[in-house]
Amino acid sequence: MITRIKKYWCKAVCLLIALCMFWLFLPPLQAQALSDSDSGTYGTLQWSVSDAILTISGTGEMEPAKNGAYPWKNCSYTEITVEEGVTSIAAYAFSGDTKPDFTTPVITSVSLPETLTAIGDGAFLRTPIQKITIPANVETIGKYPFQDCFRLEQITFLNDLETVRSDFFVGCDFLWEVQLPETVTVIEDNAFADSVCDMEYVSLPSHLEYIGANAFARYAAAIPLVLPDSVTTIYDNSFGVCGTIIIGTGLQEIRSSSDHSSLQDVDALKEIQVSEDNPYFTAKDGVLYNKDMMSD
Repeated sequence: MITRIKKYWCKAVCLLIALCMFWLFLPPLQAQALSDSDSGTYGTLQWSVSDAILTISGTGEMEPAKNGAYPWKNCSYTEITVEEGVTSIAAYAFSGDTKPDFTTPVITSVSLPETLTAIGDGAFLRTPIQKITIPANVETIGKYPFQDCFRLEQITFLNDLETVRSDFFVGCDFLWEVQLPETVTVIEDNAFADSVCDMEYVSLPSHLEYIGANAFARYAAAIPLVLPDSVTTIYDNSFGVCGTIIIGTGLQEIRSSSDHSSLQDVDALKEIQVSEDNPYFTAKDGVLYNKDMMSD
């Protein structure tokens, strides 16, 4: 009897071990089932994640989600493709919860359609995108669309952008190439603050008129920053570690801020040069004066 019980017990143990081994193979099957559900309908649009590519398709606007809870929020992907027919990217559509760092997987490709006309507030906030091109038909771009995009290196604007809004690129630590369209007339406060860029690849548009407070604060520059003749107004703290500033003929006003008493006080601003044809300001030995030789 005891022998039989031992045999049954051994069989039971063996069966249990076999079941455990069987269950070990189930996670891949479950994962496959989950990947099949990485798609769906969102408003009038469809979305899917396949082969690490997030694709948004359909016709019309992307609806804003409450608290940024978009259905693809927790999916993993390294490319974003928004197909033709989609007309807007809603606020915080691809935003992350924390600022990316060197350990964050990079989104290597972002493809946006020609039908796109609007990009909402914080659409790519804290997103690890590497480069992006704004299509020609985009008419509106919301606040801080690329704030804290740590991995962003290159952005190209094909649209007729007029205003680079506040905090547009703030915290884009490795942004090295920006091609602003000639239609830009205003760069608002903090637009490029905390961006470590090579100024050789940033061309200020020839129609630019206004540069806001802290617009280029703590912004690294390898070569002089040239203000076009069209610039009429800047702040005494518009520029941080820009090395040398070359002021054109049009500058009329340097507004005071709470951070600095004069343009000379800006840390690491090595030299100021002014066009001889500027009727309001001049420079001598790298120091800025108004035309009656009173230091600014």
